[in-house]
Formats: sequence, C-alpha cells, structure tokens
Amino acid sequence: MDNFNQTEGQFSGNTQQTNEQPAFTGAQPQMQQFVPPVASVENKPGIGARIGYFFLAFVPIIVSFALQFAISFVVLIVATVSGMMQGLVDPNNYDALMEFIMQQALDTSPMITGIYHVLGSLVFFLWYYFSIKKPRPSIKQSFGWFNGKAIAVIVLCGITLNLLANGTVVLESIFTPAIVEAYMELAEIAGLGTDPFVIFAAIVLAPIGEELLCRGLTLKFANKAFGNFWVANVLQAIVFGVLHANWVQGIYAFLIGLALGWMTKRYNSIIPAMICHAVVNFSSSTWIPWILQPVPANVVTGLLLTVVPAAATIWLFVWDSQKVDA
Repeated sequence: MDNFNQTEGQFSGNTQQTNEQPAFTGAQPQMQQFVPPVASVENKPGIGARIGYFFLAFVPIIVSFALQFAISFVVLIVATVSGMMQGLVDPNNYDALMEFIMQQALDTSPMITGIYHVLGSLVFFLWYYFSIKKPRPSIKQSFGWFNGKAIAVIVLCGITLNLLANGTVVLESIFTPAIVEAYMELAEIAGLGTDPFVIFAAIVLAPIGEELLCRGLTLKFANKAFGNFWVANVLQAIVFGVLHANWVQGIYAFLIGLALGWMTKRYNSIIPAMICHAVVNFSSSTWIPWILQPVPANVVTGLLLTVVPAAATIWLFVWDSQKVDA
C-alpha cells in the first residue's frame, strides 16, 4: 500500500528541506520527528497542472456514482427480464411493469450495494496502485507505522468517531426529524445493519474502497492542486460526505473524513485510515446501537455524544503527537 510522502512528494506543507539534508536525523537529543521528503521548487506543478489536479480530484467520486448507476441499471434489467420470462409481470401493462420495476429496485438494493462495494474496491485499488510512482513501497515500508500505541489510537478513534456520528444523528433527529426518518427508511431498504452481505461489505469492503477513493486518490490530487494538506483534507472530507448521498450520513461523514485524512498524513500511509474506518462501521453494525439504545434522544444527549467524542478524538491525536518514521 502507498506511502504518500515517499512516493508522491510534498504532503505536509513543509518546503524548507534541501537536497543536501536528510529529512530525518537521529542526532537530535529531543524527541525525533519524521519530516517527509518534499518536492523541489522546480518540480512543483504549475498553475495549469494545479487546475488539472483540482478537477481530477472530483473524478473518483464521479466514477463511483457512475459505477453505482451502471450496476443498478444492469441488475434491474436482469431482474425485470427474468420476471417477464417467468410470467410475474405483463410487459404490455405499463403501470404493472413500472410497479414491478420499483419493487425490484427495493428488493435488489442490498445486492446492488454489495456488488458496488466489491467492484468499487477493485476499481479504486487498481487506480490507486497504478497512480503510485515507482519504485512502489514494500510491504515493510507500508507498515512502518505499526506499533502498539498506533493501533490503540486507531481503534479508540474508530470508537470515538462512531459515537460522534451517533451524536450528530441525534441532533439531526431533533431539528430535522423528517430527513432522519426518510434516511432510516432507506437504510432499512438497503439492508444496513440487517443484511449479512451488506454488513460484510460495510465492515470490510467499504473501508477499502472509500479510503482509496477519498483519502487516497482525492486527497492526493487535491494536495497537488492546492499544495496545502489542510485545504486538501477539507476538500476530500466534503467529497466523503457527498459520497454518502444523504444529509444524515453526509454531515458526520465529513467530520469523520477530516479525522481519517489527518490519520493518513500522520502515519504516512492509508492503511491506518482503513482500519479506523472498519472499526467505525463494525461498531455501528454490532455493539454501539445496543449500548445507546436506552439513551434518550434529546439535545443534551446529542451534544454530549458529539462534543465529548470529538474532544476525545482530538486528545488522542495530541497524545499520539510523536511522529512515526515510515
């Protein structure tokens, strides 16, 4: 998997390094800091290239939506033709045919979701892999961040970010109840939290495909466009929110996306963000709803579930401030 800074040049906004001085030295008596290598001034993209990278940053999400549409179209066509061949619907009766197609759209929603996550993960993995400049990092380099403290931070952040997401949903259910109710109905239709294949896709496949799309391709292209990680991080978090295609998930996805972007930069690898994302989705599909079920849905609860986990996440980031040499 990609080591961003070593393969793609500047990723941290640090432009003071020269070609004669290494980015990391062990001679300093204080805590060692890893400073990723940066591109030289002459290698910085020009204004035309930056504009190109800006628009390129939106191509992955366009591909994602196009892929979802194509899968939905194919599945519905197959289901409709199969239904007509079995005599389940009269193709000459327009109203009955439309009703049948709508019902098939609902019934096949979990299947479409699962197929998209499988194909999407493959598509974005190949795109991301071949976008990495050679020589590509080895497996050892990709896991250079791995240590007990890092794993603890990644897992705990997954839990705090999940709680934060639940807090935003509680607040949304109070101030925009109609929107939340509509989302809950769609989630039930899509099999979120109930269909085994959808749960597997959410826990295993979505963290791979969505991280490659947002913290991989989009963040990389946006960083090249702006030359500033934090601006690029906000852009990819917005894309992550839009990717969920609804306001309820979009709001907390944006906040989670900011944290996952930081994690990608912090560990100089996309793998920790994938693990954290998996912990978020695993918690949401298993034990977190059971823990929060007796909690009353009011403003105080919503604020506590939003502010406290957010503060805990920031504290984890500060506690894990020591850089890891990847």
